[in-house]
Parts: sequence; C-alpha cells; structure tokens
Amino acid sequence: MTGSVTILGAPLNWCHTSRRPTPRKAFAEWSPTAPGRATRVRRPRGACTVCTRRPPVEGPCGCARASGAGRLSSGRPALEEQASCPAPGMPPTDRPPGHPRNCMTRLAIDQLTLWITAAANEHSLDLPAYVEERTGASHRATLAALRRLVDAQWLTRGGTARRPVYGAGLLRQVARSYTLHGLMEDIVWQRDFAPHFVLPRHVARMIQHGFTELVNNAIDHSGGTSVTVSLRQTPTHAQLLVSDDGCGVFDKICDTYELADARHAMLELSKGRLTTQPQAHTGRGLFFSSQLADVFDIHANGKAFQRRAWEGNAWQPGKGLPRQGSSIYMAMSLESTRTLEQVLGQWSVDGSGIAFDQTRILLNLVIGPGQTLDSRAQARRVAARLPQFKRAEVDFSGVDDVGHAFADELFRVFARAHQQVELVPLNMTPRIAALVQAARSA
Repeated sequence: MTGSVTILGAPLNWCHTSRRPTPRKAFAEWSPTAPGRATRVRRPRGACTVCTRRPPVEGPCGCARASGAGRLSSGRPALEEQASCPAPGMPPTDRPPGHPRNCMTRLAIDQLTLWITAAANEHSLDLPAYVEERTGASHRATLAALRRLVDAQWLTRGGTARRPVYGAGLLRQVARSYTLHGLMEDIVWQRDFAPHFVLPRHVARMIQHGFTELVNNAIDHSGGTSVTVSLRQTPTHAQLLVSDDGCGVFDKICDTYELADARHAMLELSKGRLTTQPQAHTGRGLFFSSQLADVFDIHANGKAFQRRAWEGNAWQPGKGLPRQGSSIYMAMSLESTRTLEQVLGQWSVDGSGIAFDQTRILLNLVIGPGQTLDSRAQARRVAARLPQFKRAEVDFSGVDDVGHAFADELFRVFARAHQQVELVPLNMTPRIAALVQAARSA
C-alpha cells in the first residue's frame, strides 16, 4: 500500500530526517492517494538528466534514457524528468531490460518503508546489498537511504563501520498484496506479518483477531481478485489497513437483504450477527473487530462510516474513498487496557463472552440529517433481526424527537410479539421517555 500518512482531522508530520515523527493527534491513517513531492537533484554540469553522471568525452553516458548533452529541460525538477524510470523500491524484475542500476540517485523513503522492516529482519548482515539488488540503486544512494531510515527510527544499526548489522527500529511496517484465490489468512499472518512486529501480548492478540477476520472477509465475501494488507507499528500505536477490489461491503449487504442504501446497511452491521453467508459464517468478525479498535473506518465504493472508541459505540458518516471495493482501517493504542475477552463479554448477557446475545441499535443510522423517526416502517427496520438477541439497547443519542407511530410499533407491537427480547431505551429526552412509557402502557 503506497501513499502518505494523514491524521484524523489534521496532518501527520513525518520527517524522515528527524529523530521521530511528530503526530498532532493520537491516531494516524493511510491515504491511498497522496503523490509525493518532486525535489531537484543537484547535478554536475553536462551530466545526464537521469543518472547525473558526467558523460565521457567520446559519447553519452550510456544511460538508456540519456538524450543529447543531458541538460535539464526548461526549469523542471530533475525527478520529474524521470517519470518513466521504475518506481523507487521496485524489485529488480520490474526494471526495464538494460536500465542502469544507478539511474536513481535518491531512493524514495515512503516506498522503502513498505518492506524495509522485513528486509532488516531477514538480511541484517547484508542489508545494503539486498536493497541494491532489489531497487537497482547505486551503493552510495543505498547507504544514504539507510542512514535516513536509521535517523527516522525505521532501522537500527550496530556492529562495526566495516561490518554493520541492521535491525528493525521503533517504526515498523509490512505491506503485501495477494491474489484471493486459495489464500489462507492464518498462513499470511504467521509467515509475512507476525515475525516482524513486537507488540504487547494482549494487543498482538487483538491485532491478530482483526487481521484474520478482515482478510477472511475479503476472501469469502468480497467477490474480488486481490487484497492488499498493510500493518504499521509506531512507538505508541498499531495500525492495520485491509483493502480489496471486490463489490464493496455496503453494496453486498444491500443486495442480500434488499436494503435501500449504505446507511441502512451500516445499521445492520452495527447490530452484529450479520452475514451474507449464514451457512458458513456467524456475522461476528467485522463487528468484534470494530469493537476491539480505538479507531475503525469502513470505506466501500465511495461511502464511509467511522467509529471512535472515545465516542462510545456511535458510528458516524465519513468521507468515502473514490475507489472500487472495501478498505477497512483499524488502529489501537499499545497501552490499551482493552482485551479480546473483555470485548466479547460486553456483548454477552451473562458476561461469559461465549454467546453473542446482546446488541445496541444506534437510531441515528436510521435517518439522515434533518429527518425524524415518525413511521412504523422505520420502527420495523430498527426491529429487524432483533429476535436473534436476548437483550437490545435502543440508543436515542442524537435523536431529539420521535413520532407516536414509531414508539408504538417498536415498544408495544414488537415488544409484545417478542417478549423474549428485552428492549432497553437509552439517552432519551424527556418527551421521548414519555412517549415510550405511553406506548408500553397502552
């Protein structure tokens, strides 16, 4: 997964030459579309515009893209002129045949960080040679890039000057893409991700749970062909991003349950125990992954909803990404006191975490801005699938008023038809509380 890092509501100041990143807020998330900034490369007079080497007297420097005397064209940055060169950080198999190894004078750090953690763990004694082979960069450019990564805490460097030993730093990241056909999420986690991160035990357990559930959702439900998974560790947080090229989670739910729009699909997701394949799944994975995280975002086909743990259980509409498929982002603090067992127990009536028989309905997902809960149809939409649970909390947060028909349908008609379900209204205004009491007493 390529791109820059943005903060939820504010930019994140990553400086590759400084000792540590300086986030303005607690949690960061990736943005799939954020082009890097081209910078001018200092070049000796008469040197090639691509590799910056001074050509010999008898002819051009030999670079496959050198032209004429190799002067910079009118005022454009040197990196801009390298647009058709292979992207920095690409494997050598992606370089065009005959392309010189040292045509890139400076490696892009944001590309290197996608795989440098795994490379440092697997090639600690010969990391410079491995980076040269993988990127095609010169030895000098490789050493300069590794120094920058050490300064930015992506790497550690020990050993001697002649025999350096590299290791993964405080900042770690692994980003990999996979074909969905035949993919097994547990093997991906154990082989490609788990060995490269050092997380508190309870946080690692929650990250593993979210990782395997989200990747399995992409395999079994997306209908796509590929998935990209990126896991990042900072000194304070762990951040996971899973993106597929499938049909999109909201469209999938709307088609299966004949719902009108993404808001209604999110309402059903927020209840839990929702699956488009009931014969093979229980509908727990995405729900409990969202409850484990401090920050959880769902993007699908231009629609987005986000949840923040410090705001309770509320889901709020967000700005969707303009791409096909689903992208799900979760982040949690390394100092989180939350555990997987605690979260499971919160949604079990007896607190054991074995059964998933308690839910909460967020009424702000039923209606859009400026609308009210007036109709019986809205009440029936709220009550859909509630007989699966023993206890259902009805959260009126953000709802100022409801109609008599809505209150009667939910708290009298449905309640008497399904007496095994305990309805518990929460966060009501005095007027709503009176209407609910009147409906129950009718």
